[in-house]
Parts: sequence; structure tokens; C-alpha cells
Amino acid sequence: MARENNNTGEAVGEFRITVGEIKREGFSSSKDNAVEVGVKGELTSFQPARTKPLVYGKIDPCATFTVLRDSNESQIDWKVKMTDSTVSLTVKGEGETDSPRVEVGLNDDTTKSLDSTAKKNHNSKAFAAAKKLGEERRWKYSSNWKVWPEKIIIDACPKVSSTEQNKIDSSGVCGVYVRSRCRQTVNQDALWVHEGKCDELTLYILIRPNVNRTGPDTAIISSSIDHTDASSVLAILPSSWEPCDALKPECHVLKDVKLTNWERTARLECKILKSNVKVDSPNDVSDVFVSVSGLNKIESSLLCNG
Repeated sequence: MARENNNTGEAVGEFRITVGEIKREGFSSSKDNAVEVGVKGELTSFQPARTKPLVYGKIDPCATFTVLRDSNESQIDWKVKMTDSTVSLTVKGEGETDSPRVEVGLNDDTTKSLDSTAKKNHNSKAFAAAKKLGEERRWKYSSNWKVWPEKIIIDACPKVSSTEQNKIDSSGVCGVYVRSRCRQTVNQDALWVHEGKCDELTLYILIRPNVNRTGPDTAIISSSIDHTDASSVLAILPSSWEPCDALKPECHVLKDVKLTNWERTARLECKILKSNVKVDSPNDVSDVFVSVSGLNKIESSLLCNG
């Protein structure tokens, strides 16, 4: 964590290192080729939360690097987050499956209750404001809320410009996505898996929750089943979109889809200071899990304070 005023003031950024499993492209832990193991570094700037227009809630990393196990690369390869591209896509659904609301037992009484709540005097102004912002669905369900598509077909809109078409093609998000039968594994049981060749990168349609409740949940297209892995997100669908919209012809054309852009850079370096700290797990002492030596007073204090 980096702070102002010689590390005593307000937090301005964070650098986080993950060691071990850093990415998974499937649910089965037995498939070694579906799991990436190594070291991952993520640099996050808190500047978006400090300058207008303010960003609330979780902030995604602005730079990241990955070093895989058994990698022969001697130099760390950094990627920096660039400005997103905005495109239009057609998102069509085929077949019908039960929505998670139906699967948990909700029925028509739920929609009647929501309608009644929105019309109450003490809620009418808030509902009108939400409707004006295009957030009506935070109060009411869609007309076809009981069904989600079995398949989702994503393609570029007809008559798009050559520049936009190139961006869509390079993103690789187009294709057919089939809903997984797995339940209780991802947020809202929303998981569609791209029908691709075995040697192609597996893509997923997921719903990324807004755990801070500073806004609605959003659907994403990612190369990882972990919705928190920001560096694997390829596209972000508008927050007003729900999977049931793919079954409504009037909602097939989806505007303002954001395609994420990451560029490699040699301007960032990750340097690790030399340390005398040694960590060992002794085999001859049954009641000691980890032995740490070489810590100074400051390091000991930091560890004790969490």
C-alpha cells in the first residue's frame, strides 16, 4: 500500500502479488492445462476515487504482470490498461432454460409485490428517478424474467465501420456460448461457455457482481471463470443488459459494449529488495508449522499487526 506524506497519509495506490494458482479456465482441478500457476502482480491506482468524476466501489488494476511456473523468461512482461473501445454487437438467444429466480422458487407473486412497492407514495419519486436513468430493473423484473437462453450468439452489427469491425474481430468475443449446467458455482448461476476449438482460448459470459452496491451488476466476457480477474475481461456489456434480453428481438442490438485494451510496456519494473528473512517448515518439530527468522523490529510489527 502506498500512502502520501512519507507513507503516513491517505492511500494513493496498491501493489498486490498473488503466488500459486493465478488463473483457471475450467472447474475441474485435474486438468493441469486449464490452470495457470505462477506469480501475478497487480498495480492499482486509487486516483479514480480521488478526482472527479469520482469512481465508487472496487477499482480494477491499471497494470499487471504474470510469470508462469517453469517460465524461461528473464524479464517481467508488464501490461498496462488503456482506454476501452466502444462498439455495437448483436446478442441473440436460442432455446430456453429456467432463470435463477425460477430455480430458487420465485413466482408471479414476486412481480406483483415489486409493482406494488414501486407505486407506493414513499417510493414513487425514487422509482421515477431510477426509470429516468434507465435503471428501472432495479425495481421491477423484465417481462420474460422466468427464462434465460440456452445459447447466446454474439456477432458484429450489420453495416459497422471497418475500424469497428477490426476491433471486434481482434477481441475474439464473437461466437456461440452455451449455458453451463453447473449451479452454485458462479454469481447468479450465470455461465455461458464459448463453443470453440480445443486449441482456442476458452471464453465465458459471466455476471460480475457489484459487492459494494454502488451500482448494478454487469455482464462480462472473460477468459477466466473468476469474475474478479480484471486482466482477463475482454468485454463489458451495458449494465442494463440481462441474459433474458437475448430472447427479446427488440433487445438484440446492444450498443455501448466496451472492449478492454491492454498494451505491453517496458516502462514499469518490479524490483525486490534483498532480505535476510528466511522461512522454513521444519520436519523434525511436530508442533511448528512455519519458522521465520531474520526479521527486524519493523517487519515483526507489521506481521503482528496484520
